Order: sequence, then C-alpha cells, then structure tokens
Amino acid sequence: MKVLYITTDWNTPHRIRTGEYGGVGYYRAHGPAKALRAIGHHVDVMGRDLQNHVDEEDIMGSYMKLFEPYDLVVIKQADTANVAKLIGSCKETKTPIAMDLDDLITEVDKDNPAYKTGYEEGGAKQAFAVASLSMVDALFVSTQPLAD
Repeated sequence: MKVLYITTDWNTPHRIRTGEYGGVGYYRAHGPAKALRAIGHHVDVMGRDLQNHVDEEDIMGSYMKLFEPYDLVVIKQADTANVAKLIGSCKETKTPIAMDLDDLITEVDKDNPAYKTGYEEGGAKQAFAVASLSMVDALFVSTQPLAD
C-alpha cells in the first residue's frame, strides 16, 4: 500500500530549516508512517514541501497529479478554503482520504486561542473543518470522548 500523510506541524523557521516536525507531525504522522513502513508499506510524509508540488494556477489539478499514485491520503483537520480542492482531488482520483482529528472542532471554547482565529461558532475555519468531516472517507480520533 502506498500512503501519503500530509501534516501541518511544520511551519516554524527552525523546523523548516532542520526538517524536524513538532509534536503533531511527529506523533500523528511520522510515528505511524514509521510503523507502516516497518510492515512493508510505502509511506511518504509531506508538510511545507507539499507546496513544491502545487501550481497556484491549477491547485486541484496539481493535487490530482500528486495524489493519483497513492492508495490513501491521510490529513489532519483541514480548515482553509483549499480543503475543498484537496478533498475534491482525492475524490476525482478515487484516492481514499482519511482525517486524523484530535480536537473537538465542533465546540471550541471561548477560552481556546483558536476561538478568535476562525473557530468561533459560525467562523470560517470551523465551517471548513466541519464540512470536511462529511467529505472524507474515514475519520479517526485520538480519544474516546472524541469518538463519542
């Protein structure tokens, strides 16, 4: 099986320069990728380097070209307008897409810093993230309360 993990925990200058990932990237993408490789699967992990494969004039076409050889694409919660293009590209290429969710994005508390960045009720990031939940082929979560 050929799997592509797309992680989001890669955006600090130190991590870009050194190629290191933070906790999210390490535990939610690199760790599972290592385990899958150990049992014989081909697994790639992309973060900021995903941008090297995207033509801004044809984002969806770029994604389709990138995702087509994979048997599965795994993403973290997606909360931007490009999520529709990313998920749509997987649908077009018939590449299953799984979402790794470790936050209750449907109920972000007012004390959470993310609340004021678009996760308030009716906020843009929350809307994109929640809509994407219904479009992915599989969803896995980090805790039993999230599963419930």
